[in-house]
Amino acid sequence: MALKTFRDSSGRTWRAWNVERTPIEGRADYLEAEFRAGWLTFECSESGERRRLSDFPPRWDGLPAEELERLCTLARPVIRLGSVHSRSPVELESPRGTVPPPEHRPG
Repeated sequence: MALKTFRDSSGRTWRAWNVERTPIEGRADYLEAEFRAGWLTFECSESGERRRLSDFPPRWDGLPAEELERLCTLARPVIRLGSVHSRSPVELESPRGTVPPPEHRPG
């Protein structure tokens, strides 16, 4: 996993890192097909906003800040859920923002 920090054109600081996954053999995967091999995560230091991008260049960590910002704008926002009983939102595992409960997961 590579990690890179960059500043966007608005002055916000972002961290980017890649997530690699091992395919689940013999079982259905709860992730959308485009995210099953992994994704690039972007996290804004100021707001905590996260985004995920499934299709990214193999040498993304060598790209200039302008190109990383372009990829970040293409990435999907991560949906965070919170409750009245929790102090902070809980990020779900899936890039789509939804994870089926264990009793509804295949396999």
